[in-house]
Amino acid sequence: MLFSNNVLQGSIAIICCHVCCTHSRNFPTLSSSASSVLNMARKGKEQDQTNKEADQISLPPNQSSSHNKKFWLLKSEPDEYSIDDLASQPDKIGFWDGIRNFQARNFILRMSAGEQIFFYHSSCKTPAIVGIASVASPARPDPTALDPAHKYFDAGSDAKKPRWFGVDIKFEKKLENSITLELLKTFRDSELSDLLLLRNPRLSVQEARHLYSAPAFECLTS
Repeated sequence: MLFSNNVLQGSIAIICCHVCCTHSRNFPTLSSSASSVLNMARKGKEQDQTNKEADQISLPPNQSSSHNKKFWLLKSEPDEYSIDDLASQPDKIGFWDGIRNFQARNFILRMSAGEQIFFYHSSCKTPAIVGIASVASPARPDPTALDPAHKYFDAGSDAKKPRWFGVDIKFEKKLENSITLELLKTFRDSELSDLLLLRNPRLSVQEARHLYSAPAFECLTS
């Protein structure tokens, strides 16, 4: 992954549809006028559904609530952009760009300012969570998608209807003791059985609420 000022690698990070069916046999026969109103309502719902399906940006189910904060894991190759690179940015803030995966993009769109990010070094000798960052702003269009000279240029992108988004993240702290992937894997069948990192390690932006709730990793949120 890239950041605008050196291009951020990434880590942490690391986000339902309710269908209600009724059967006409359970209700009295409707009058013609009532049936007309009901049919209009059904057509309206069908049109709404069609519009939603036609929308290019389809957000994943929101698994959070006011009582269940969202936490993220962003993965970054340290040779490209490390936790130290983020810490050296003006105001310790960098723009997370270069995302060209729809699932990762949808997670970016779910982020809200103030949410915690676990910064993960990937594709290195010792993959690990090495620091803590936070979401500094809501998602905004990624300008690199429109730049022909950029390695992440997308010829199908449209400035009027953005396809790709990034987010500003802020350095919070570097961990004294990194939480290695090897250590995380020892909890694969217990506290971290649902951690996306252990099931889909290639995804650069992930929800990571399971890390927050795991007693073994209280050091990450303290």
